Amino acid sequence: MQVEQLDKKSRKIRLRLESEEDLWILRTLLRKGDLVTSKTTRDVKVSETGEAERRPMVLTVKVRGVEFQPFSGSLRVKGIIVEGPERYGLKGSWHSLNFKPGMKLEIEKPEGWSKRDLERASRKTFRGKAIVIAVDYDEYAIGLVSVQGLKILEESEIYLPGKDDPSREQALEKELASLAGRIVDYTSRYNADTMVLVGPGFLKEMLADRVRGMILGKKVLVDDTSMGGVKGVEEALKRDKITEALREVEAVRAEGVLEEFNKLLVKDQDLIAYTPVDVARVSSLGAVGKIVMVDELLYSPDENTRLLVEEILENAERYRADVIIVPTKSPVARRLLPLGGIIAILRYRVPGDARLSSDEG
Repeated sequence: MQVEQLDKKSRKIRLRLESEEDLWILRTLLRKGDLVTSKTTRDVKVSETGEAERRPMVLTVKVRGVEFQPFSGSLRVKGIIVEGPERYGLKGSWHSLNFKPGMKLEIEKPEGWSKRDLERASRKTFRGKAIVIAVDYDEYAIGLVSVQGLKILEESEIYLPGKDDPSREQALEKELASLAGRIVDYTSRYNADTMVLVGPGFLKEMLADRVRGMILGKKVLVDDTSMGGVKGVEEALKRDKITEALREVEAVRAEGVLEEFNKLLVKDQDLIAYTPVDVARVSSLGAVGKIVMVDELLYSPDENTRLLVEEILENAERYRADVIIVPTKSPVARRLLPLGGIIAILRYRVPGDARLSSDEG
């Protein structure tokens, strides 16, 4: 989820939904009485005969309810219209806003945004780590991207001799070698999965070649930005190519959790859980450390399943469990579906009899 604008005076933020997981985050952010503004469509009368047409428009609704939509992979926000085109006389009417990844919206909270909710809204939709470097001939910046957001690790200007100076090429080689060494050091220090090198010219490719020769087993991506430095790093994180690549890191992490689960399935089943019912029970105990689930569970046609998943995610938020949500058509999802679409690795052993509900015990 991308926070595009924060207006503290009006207590309003503008969001861009980027993934299925963002729909859940949005679900946890919205409260009754919040004001949500978005593009939508609505049937309105367009003639004196009473004929209606579906017209696009921007509406603001005062939230009365939020729910996932079965089959559709969307989130529905229901409420009373408080702002809209005057000519249609819609104020006071009920309306539902339907949200999917890629859509934008504004949320205004009458009592203001809490620090916790702002942090949740700013959360990235991947949980791996990446080192992002934006370099040009006069400046560079190195940033760490993680679930906590972007942290600039280092930034500086680059001083090179003039283009006609015969020592320029040697100075450039020395600068690139030093910079490549620091990039590799940061990658190792922070256990980053991916390196992203961006910039406006060919310098980034030269730097990428040196980095690839110094470290193996890490993904090295190269892309264009209009500038180097901190602004170049920030620009890179808005590009679809980069965000999609970083989401692939999440898929690798999901594979790792699944492999760990399969080993424990043989060795110690008290340290794992699977199916929504089982995971919900251990999540209520605060025992879950890692969860991998298929995104379709968020909007299952079965109401009981949706309620269980909401309970799991609320407990995961409360007890700070690591949650990875994978697309239904992904290779990981195909292996999860026979297990109920969700697995969990526990922080401590929970025997089977301790998982029974009161009516089963």
